[in-house]
Amino acid sequence: MIHRAIGHQEQHGGSLQEVAINEDDAGTVTNDNANEGSALLNHNVVDYDPCSGKMSCSGARPIINFSFVKNALKTLCREQGVVRDRMATVEIAALLLALVKEGVHDEEQLTCLARARWQEMAKARPDADAI
Repeated sequence: MIHRAIGHQEQHGGSLQEVAINEDDAGTVTNDNANEGSALLNHNVVDYDPCSGKMSCSGARPIINFSFVKNALKTLCREQGVVRDRMATVEIAALLLALVKEGVHDEEQLTCLARARWQEMAKARPDADAI
């Protein structure tokens, strides 16, 4: 069953966009205006390049549940003792998202790789107490 919904007015563009949502498969979202940005079609990521006027398609399924990133963030912040340090939390979150963009989609692997990279960054960073 397909429902059509009118999206919220974009803050900068001011245009309304009609989106078809397939209720039977929550991972499938189609966009009637594929030329205006990215659309997710048939579980493939379809990108429109306005410069060349061509569409490209990757066979990878889009990630619709990022709870593994949230769990890894909570684990690393607790381990590093930065639960109340917003700047450090944002840095760890950026590191996690960079790893996800590199293709890491497993929570344990993400946590281990982020922990190793965070420790490397901490060693390379000058000590705040020495200033």
